[in-house]
Amino acid sequence: MGSLRRLIRRVWTKVKISVSDIPLHRAAQKGDIKAVRELISAGAYVHVRDERSNTPLHVASVYGHTEIVQELISAGSDPDLRTTNGLTPVHWAAWNGHSEAVFMLASAGADVNIRNNLGDTPLKSAATEGHSEVVQVLISAGADIAAIDNQIGATALHWATWNGHTETVRTLISAGADINAIDDSDTTPLYWATGRGHTEIISILISHGALYQPPGIFVGTTDLHLAAWHGDVETVRTLKSKYANVDVRDKTGRTPLHFAAAKGHPEIVQILIFAGGDVRKRDQNNDTALCWAATEGRSEVVKLLVSNGADVNVKSEFGRTPLHWAAMAGHTETVQTLISAGANVNAKDRHGGTPEVLALLHRHTETAQVLISASYRSPQIFESET
Repeated sequence: MGSLRRLIRRVWTKVKISVSDIPLHRAAQKGDIKAVRELISAGAYVHVRDERSNTPLHVASVYGHTEIVQELISAGSDPDLRTTNGLTPVHWAAWNGHSEAVFMLASAGADVNIRNNLGDTPLKSAATEGHSEVVQVLISAGADIAAIDNQIGATALHWATWNGHTETVRTLISAGADINAIDDSDTTPLYWATGRGHTEIISILISHGALYQPPGIFVGTTDLHLAAWHGDVETVRTLKSKYANVDVRDKTGRTPLHFAAAKGHPEIVQILIFAGGDVRKRDQNNDTALCWAATEGRSEVVKLLVSNGADVNVKSEFGRTPLHWAAMAGHTETVQTLISAGANVNAKDRHGGTPEVLALLHRHTETAQVLISASYRSPQIFESET
């Protein structure tokens, strides 16, 4: 999505900075209404084009020179002529936030639903840039609020949400935008907002009945999963009240607590636990949040989970405990944390391997030495394989 956004920006910017030597273009760019009138009176062709097919009306619209826009329209300038990129004057006025120019162009019969070569409508352009007043003018002039772009099937609401334009989101919703519209990837504006961490917009969308994923479509994770993964504390606080059970699972059986633990976000782990998150919940591989925290070396989260009742000797896939996973990854600090919490240093997995053996097999000598020292002190040295 980032590369697409850069492409769009490049296409627009390249045209905007083009400077023409045509007198009527120069006058329109400078906002020199006197020169424009004199040139038109002298017979200047109002549809004259520069190297990118911009007419003087395009140029005046780019800069929001409304008096010149009106003068050119009165002189017969066609508001729907396109540049080489398919841009019309209304596209330019919308992109740059010139609401009065947009109104003049629409009143002169400009097509407010016309698309450029990328498939963008003026409404998408205005929403992307957060020009709420322009959005309102376009909608009043008949802009299709449900129009989708040609790249990823997103609506104006998707783009306003992605860029964090709160007031534009409010404007679109008030005008009747489909709050649960899906793009080509079956994702809604709420999904986009969560991915960007726009907490205020998330609250607005939820208050209007927004869904993270549409009925009958399961994209794998919920908004709460995504916020937990990214460490977005405020979004997690906002979303947790939306769920009767914060242990909602993704396709692999993982809960938001698994995600927060794996990424090492202790504050979010605490929030989820207080909201009822089960520290002993297992995913489809029998891993608990503690297993994930140990695997990723999240020592602070390990302490937090154990203090809230996580089983330090739980066995997951291959019969391995959190200590096995931490040892295999060479997380020495986490290994020490688990040992201090009562982890069995002599526990054996299904193949008979102890945490010490796994540390040595993966050449984590420092971690192995910690385990060797602990095993001599352990009262569980004669632990059976059960």
